Amino acid sequence: RITHAVFLSDSLFLRRNSNDLEVGGIIISASVVGYNSIESLDPPVSISFLKNPSINGSEPLCSFWNPSLDDGYGDWSSDGCQIDESYNDTQDYVTCFCDHLTSFSILLDVSPTIEPTEETPLALALNAVTYIGIIISIFCLLITIISYL
Repeated sequence: RITHAVFLSDSLFLRRNSNDLEVGGIIISASVVGYNSIESLDPPVSISFLKNPSINGSEPLCSFWNPSLDDGYGDWSSDGCQIDESYNDTQDYVTCFCDHLTSFSILLDVSPTIEPTEETPLALALNAVTYIGIIISIFCLLITIISYL
């Protein structure tokens, strides 16, 4: 007998060490009654997740909750799971293939991206004024120090 559960939030899957990966969809748990773990499934289990539109993140990562990670506190892992090769960013869903049964979800990298700024003429002028001001201030400071010696 197969049991399954769907979690709409990750509040039961708390991590001690937070990183920039955030759960980007629902969490689906699947197991077989009477078995501790089901591994090395061939063909792998196919699970599709609708992406959460309120989370802006990069490429999704198929993952599962591994309770033995982080000294028994648990954390998300992608071992044995892979994303469907036909996935592209325009799709509203992500399909994952995993070779075992446990709690699955997708993780999105929500770390801030730092895009290089364009050197506009105004930015160059402001940088020049800043450096000239710093040089004049240091020069005046040195004259003041020397005059009191």
